[in-house]
Amino acid sequence: MAIFDIVQAVRDGQARYTWHPITVAEGDLALTFAVTEQPLLFDGVPPMRWNRQIIPSSQRFDGVRLPATALELQEIADVLGGLLLTPKVLDLLTLEARDRGLLINADVSGDRGERIATYNVHAYHEELERDIARAG
Repeated sequence: MAIFDIVQAVRDGQARYTWHPITVAEGDLALTFAVTEQPLLFDGVPPMRWNRQIIPSSQRFDGVRLPATALELQEIADVLGGLLLTPKVLDLLTLEARDRGLLINADVSGDRGERIATYNVHAYHEELERDIARAG
């Protein structure tokens, strides 16, 4: 079976994202840089298992966040002209998200090899979008 190619999906414009400015100040110096405000949202995603193995179907999902390997994350950063986040930047994003009342982590359980992922991921992300809307 085919595996969903997340890097090619970014190249093909199937990913949506927004840049968000973060400023880090140290003494008299300040640096402002842009990060993606939240994980990339993919449109036109077919049903798949947790290992991104595609399940044959005509159904497609929009606004889905997908897991990626470290190598894929680096390739995506290269495609977008960006860099992977450092632990310091991740800490800053986490603090800002908590200040805005946003969810940070998801607890996903179950058998990732057999369970159909796209529907579950899509339902989780719909809940996350509602939380984001409530937080403003």
